[in-house]
Amino acid sequence: MVTGINENVEVLGRMFHVQTELTPGENPRIRTVVFFEGKLIASQARPVESEVKDDQEIRELIKAQQAQIIDNFGTRAAALAADQENAEADVRSTTVLKPAPLAGRATDPPDPESDAKLVESLAVRRLFSLFQSSLPTDSEPGADELELYLKKALREIRKVTEDPAFVDVRLDEQVAFYDLKTRALAQLKGSLDLGTARSVWTELVRLAAYLVRINHRRELVAFDRRLFTWALATIGGRGMSEDVLIHLRHARGRSAEFDQLLDHPDGVSADQWMDIIMRLIDSTIGEEL
Repeated sequence: MVTGINENVEVLGRMFHVQTELTPGENPRIRTVVFFEGKLIASQARPVESEVKDDQEIRELIKAQQAQIIDNFGTRAAALAADQENAEADVRSTTVLKPAPLAGRATDPPDPESDAKLVESLAVRRLFSLFQSSLPTDSEPGADELELYLKKALREIRKVTEDPAFVDVRLDEQVAFYDLKTRALAQLKGSLDLGTARSVWTELVRLAAYLVRINHRRELVAFDRRLFTWALATIGGRGMSEDVLIHLRHARGRSAEFDQLLDHPDGVSADQWMDIIMRLIDSTIGEEL
C-alpha cells in the first residue's frame, strides 16, 4: 500500500505542514498540500504517467515531489532574506536550465499551446507580470503613505489568488502570497505598526522581484528563444508587423521595459524592437548552462 509523506517546514519564522500523497482513481495524481495553523492554504497535483504502475515507483515519485517542494521553500526563504538585488542574482545563477529544443521549423514562431506545461507557465508569467506592474515598487512609501500602499497590495494579492491560473503557481509561491496577504490584512485591521507594516511592504517588493525567476523555467526559456529568434529574423526581413506583435505578446512578463513597449507599440521603430529583443536574448536565454 502506498503511503504519503508528512513534514513540518519552517519558512521565514513560520511553521508550515507539507503533505504529499497519491490520489487514486481513474486518473491518479500525486497531490501536495500545505497547511498553516491547521488551515489548508495551498494545493497542487501532478498526474501519474500511465506507464507508472509499480508501488515502489509511485513511492519514489511522492518522495521526489515532497523533496522538491521542501527545497523550494528553502530556496525562497534564502532569497527573500537577502537584499532584492542579491535575490535576483541568486535566481539567475541557480535556476537557469539548459532549454529543451522545440519542434518545428526555425522559420516558424513557436506554438504557445504546444505543451500543457508551457500553457501553464505562460499563464502564470502573465499573472506575475500583472502583479509586479501593479505595485509602486520604484519608491519607498513614507509613513503617511504606507497604509495606502498596503491596501493596494492587498487588492492585487487577492486578484492573484482568485485568478484561475493561481492553481498552477508553485506551492512555495502560493504560500508566499498567502503569508503576505495574512500579514497585510492584520496590519490594516488594527492600529498600523509602522515597523511591522514596513517589513511587510519590503517583503512584498522582494517577492515581486523574486517572481521574475519564472522566466528561467525550462519550457519558457525554450519558448522565448524560439520566439525571439523568429521575431528578429522576421523584423529584419520585413519590418515590424501586427502578426509579429501578436506573437510577442506571448512573452509578456519578460521585463518591465518589454511590457511597456507591448502596451504602447505605436511609434516604436523596428530598430527599437530588435534592440530590446537582442538584449533579452543576451541577458537570459542566450546562456546554455
